[in-house]
Amino acid sequence: MTSYVPYIFKSFKQLRQSFGLFVTELGGGMERVGSRLSDDIAYTQNLSRHKNIMTFYDNTPSIDSAFIAPNSSIIGEVQIGSYSSVWYNATLRGEMNAIRIGSYTSIGDSTVINTFSTPPMGMPGSVNIGNHCIIQNNCTIHSCIIDDDVFIGSGSVIGEGVKIEKGAIIAPNSYIPPGRLIPGGQLWSGNPVKFVKDLSEAEIYSTYVQSYNLWNLAHKHLNEKDDPELEEVVDSYLTENYFKWRSRYYDH
Repeated sequence: MTSYVPYIFKSFKQLRQSFGLFVTELGGGMERVGSRLSDDIAYTQNLSRHKNIMTFYDNTPSIDSAFIAPNSSIIGEVQIGSYSSVWYNATLRGEMNAIRIGSYTSIGDSTVINTFSTPPMGMPGSVNIGNHCIIQNNCTIHSCIIDDDVFIGSGSVIGEGVKIEKGAIIAPNSYIPPGRLIPGGQLWSGNPVKFVKDLSEAEIYSTYVQSYNLWNLAHKHLNEKDDPELEEVVDSYLTENYFKWRSRYYDH
């Protein structure tokens, strides 16, 4: 009897593996049928095991009701406020210092945010981005401070130690050298950036409005469907809160 024990265990193992394969194939078949019925083509694509939220040295990203694109990378000490969005292929690397992002802020496709351990000029090594900011696609952001209602155009590079004050706009493909201060409510452009003009109240407010519209779009990506109720809430909020925004902006 003892001589048959290994064969019994081997047969049991093979049976378990066969049953597991059967369950896997059955589940996969049901998923494919369900996907066809719901017009979801995800089952036709190759499986991706990309891990987009990663702990680094015991520092785990903290994300509060934000949209994080599946192929983005959020690494280490990263804090993202409510109703913000990190879009496709963006990379936030909070390895050396923290990255802090406020609410209703959008980080565009393929944008990279890095931190330094000891940037020059005694500035903090962290990245601090305020509320209602828009950072478009393909930007590179180093350790810096970006205040509320700031718009940064696509392809821009922000050097370490930079401070961008409230309501500023950086034109696309601009470069801000390390240690520069960009005053609030102004448009800057070029490589390196130069002052262009003072912004009107409507131009500053447009960034605030776009931040809500981008969250509305992010919400659709998150839920894969339109939400008329959310759109109505956003529209009414923007209409009713203009004077509150104006008071908040101009009283500081």
